Amino acid sequence: MEEKVIELDCRELIPCEPMERVLRAMETLKGGETIKMINLRVPHPLFPILATRGFCYKVQEFEEKIEVFIWKNNSPD
Repeated sequence: MEEKVIELDCRELIPCEPMERVLRAMETLKGGETIKMINLRVPHPLFPILATRGFCYKVQEFEEKIEVFIWKNNSPD
């Protein structure tokens, strides 16, 4: 089964809107799905929120953009 990727291109949004979009998408994220957030800068304030809500993330930085992949941590504590 192929993993579903929900792409959120936030490069044109003003501050706070990218985080709001990601948080809304996290509410409906199912197991096996990943959010791909595309932005112009690394969203450092988002990372502690992800950790407290049980999500994992990976950041890939490029010259013209960054990509943050977000998924549910399904491993037992």
